[in-house]
Parts: sequence; structure tokens; C-alpha cells
Amino acid sequence: MNITWRGQTCFRLNAQKNRNGSVNILIDPFLNKESGLRSPKLEADIFLISDGSENNKKKLSAIDKNGFLISGPGEYDIKGVYIKGIQTATKEKEPAIIYTIEDEEIKICHLGKLGQEELS
Repeated sequence: MNITWRGQTCFRLNAQKNRNGSVNILIDPFLNKESGLRSPKLEADIFLISDGSENNKKKLSAIDKNGFLISGPGEYDIKGVYIKGIQTATKEKEPAIIYTIEDEEIKICHLGKLGQEELS
């Protein structure tokens, strides 16, 4: 699995499924130009959005419609990648999602904009 940090809370994961293919996962793509960072290419098989605020949901229309979008809690099995979303909140009490991603015998946790001091 290749993991690339794209700035802020954005990561791109590339999981090799077999000799001929891979699964690309883009976590928290930033779409605003105020950050000064160039937005990552918005193409992936799976998109994970950890910011559950209404402002962020309005920006989701820019994401590639060919990818599978996950922006809420739940359990997902997409293209052999197991993803679990857990509801939490930011420091400002806005909704947020923690994701665990399992593939290639590796388990990754993306905390996004976690605002809690302790996890339950």
C-alpha cells in the first residue's frame, strides 16, 4: 500500500489488489483555494470525507462521480477494501467521522478533524 500526504488532512492511498489493478482512495480532498495548497486530482475509486458540516457537504459536487463517496458513519466493503466510519465531533461540536481502512493486511485509522480529548 502506498500512502501519500497531500496537505492538511488529505491523504491518497493506493492499494494493490492484483497484478492488473489497484484501488485508489482519496481522504479529505480540500477544495478551497484559501489554503494556498493546490487541490489534489479529484479522481479515485473511493472518496472519504471526515468533515460532516453543511459547508463541506456543499463542496462534494466537485468530486468525480465515478468514485464511491463515503461521508458518514457505517461499515463499507468496496472493491475488497473494508472501511468503517465512526461518528464523532470537532472542537466546535460540528459532526466529524473517524475512518478505519483495512486492506493488504494493514489497518489504518484516519482521525480527520477530531476534537475530542479522549476516545470512548
